[in-house]
Amino acid sequence: MQQARRQLERLTGDARAQKENEALQLEAQIYAHVNELTGIGCELKDYERGLIDFYANRDGEVIYLCWMLGEDDIRFWHTLEGGFGARQPISVLPESTLGEAGTPA
Repeated sequence: MQQARRQLERLTGDARAQKENEALQLEAQIYAHVNELTGIGCELKDYERGLIDFYANRDGEVIYLCWMLGEDDIRFWHTLEGGFGARQPISVLPESTLGEAGTPA
């Protein structure tokens, strides 16, 4: 999307109109994907890193399970306030926090 916007700056006429249409289509696809993530309970935190958080419960406290593009599975969590820098391995969580295959209970 950013690349398409940069290209727009250099174009005029029909080429610009075509690139604007492509940019609008890309934008619609991005919003559709973000809405899909939201619909299944995920929050896109950083699109450049592919960082996604979703809610879990740790002994009555709502936390985020955390996944990033390139990671094979969900291996980290953090508090709602903690953010990416406060990620900890899910191995330190009580088993009741996770359901089967690392999904929220």
